[in-house]
Formats: sequence, C-alpha cells, structure tokens
Amino acid sequence: QAFSNGFFTEVNCRILPEHLLDQLAQQVYQFVRKQGELNRSLILNTYVEESLLNEYVNKIYVGDFEENKIKTKEINSMHIILYKTIDDNPFNHEVSIEGEKQNLGCRWSLPHYQFESLWETLEFDLPLKSQLMQYVFTVIRFDKANIDRTVIHCNQTILLYGPPGLFLLYSD
Repeated sequence: QAFSNGFFTEVNCRILPEHLLDQLAQQVYQFVRKQGELNRSLILNTYVEESLLNEYVNKIYVGDFEENKIKTKEINSMHIILYKTIDDNPFNHEVSIEGEKQNLGCRWSLPHYQFESLWETLEFDLPLKSQLMQYVFTVIRFDKANIDRTVIHCNQTILLYGPPGLFLLYSD
C-alpha cells in the first residue's frame, strides 16, 4: 500500500513556466503511472516520448512509501510538487568579537542546488519524508486560509536531530 494520503512525487524543473504547471503535473502523473512498478525513492531522469518533460524537467523523485516496491496500478493518489532549485550564494551571518569578525552561521535559500540529492539519500524505516511533506503542506494551507491560531493550533517549528530515523517535534 502506498502512504495512506498518497505519496509525494517531486519534480526538479529547469524552467517552471506558470502557464504550464497543470500540463507538466499531468504529464508527470501519466509518466509515473506508465512505469509499472516503482521502487522506494526512485529517481527518473529519462523521458523518451514526453516532450514537456524533456524540455522542462531535470529529474523526477518518486516519494517514499512503506514497502520497497509498489505497482503503479495500486496507487490511489499522488501529490506532485514542481520546483526549481536556487543557485544563490548563502548569506553569512557575522559577529564582531573584540574587533575580530567571526562567522556565526549561514542562511541558505531553499531548495538550493547544492542540497539537491541529499534528501534522496536518506533512508528511514517509515515514510518520514512523505509525513514531513504532508505536515509542511498542512502548515501552508492553514496559513493561506488565514486560520485563527487561537482556535486551531498547528506547530510551525520542526527540529530534526540525531541519526536518520530519530524525529523530534518542537512546538511553539
């Protein structure tokens, strides 16, 4: 069985034209369904007959699900995320201590091309990646709908700490 709410399919695009978002998502859906069987955390980057995918898409990351393999006919739903990576330099936060500048940290704009394959290399026992994506989409949906946080509270801070598989949530 796929993740109960469907699984996430991430599409890294070279260009992301707004007027083609629906067509791109539809072609990705059809392309993934044609694969027959999907492996957990599969990366697809060869599109023979799909002209839009050839022109606009770098890679398709098929999300994680509980089993290692799933047949595409068993897929109930698929959440398709189209995105384009950023290649800006990180912003360095510096502090001056006794006249000497020290780097306090850096802030990256995401999704950044330098971290592009990092997420896909992580393996978890549970479909944690899909659960995190579902959580993020819930937070965004609540924000866009102007939900009163005093009525319905949704934690907006996530702390990921420790080796893969250990997940802690910090509520604000």
